[in-house]
Amino acid sequence: MIRMDEEMKSILKNVMYKLDTIENTQQEMKQDMLGMKQDMVEMKQDQQGMKQDMLGMKQDIAGMKQDIAGMKQDIAGIKKEQQGMKKDISAVKNEQKEMKKQLELLNIRQDEIYSVVTSIDESNRVHKAEIDNITVKFAHFEGIKNKIGDIINEDRVLK
Repeated sequence: MIRMDEEMKSILKNVMYKLDTIENTQQEMKQDMLGMKQDMVEMKQDQQGMKQDMLGMKQDIAGMKQDIAGMKQDIAGIKKEQQGMKKDISAVKNEQKEMKKQLELLNIRQDEIYSVVTSIDESNRVHKAEIDNITVKFAHFEGIKNKIGDIINEDRVLK
C-alpha cells in the first residue's frame, strides 16, 4: 500500500507537473495570442493608413490627370495661336512681296521720270541756246538797224 501510495504520489506528481507545464504553455499561448491580437490591430491600423494613403494617391492621380488635361488644352490653344501666327507671317510675306513689286515699279517709274526730266532739261538748254542765238542775232540786227538809222540821219543832216 505504501508502494501504491508512493506510486500514486509519483503519478499525481507527474500529472501535476504536466498540468503546470500545460498551464504555463497555456499562459504563454495566451500571451502569444494577445501579442498576435495586438499585431493584428496594428496591422489593421497600418492597413487603414495604407487605404488612406491609397485614397490620397488616387486623388493626387486624379489631380494630375486634370492637370494633364489642362496642359493638353493649353497646348491645343498654343497650336492654334501658332497656326494663326503662321498665317499672319504668310500674309506679311505676301505683303512684303507685293511691296517689293511696287518698289520695283516705282524704281522703273522713277527712272522714266528721271529720263523725262533729263530730256526736259536738255530741251531747256537747247531752247536757251537758241534764244541766246536769236538774242545775239537780234542784237546784231538792232546794231545794223541803228547804224542804218545813223547813216540815214547823217545823210539828212548833210542834205
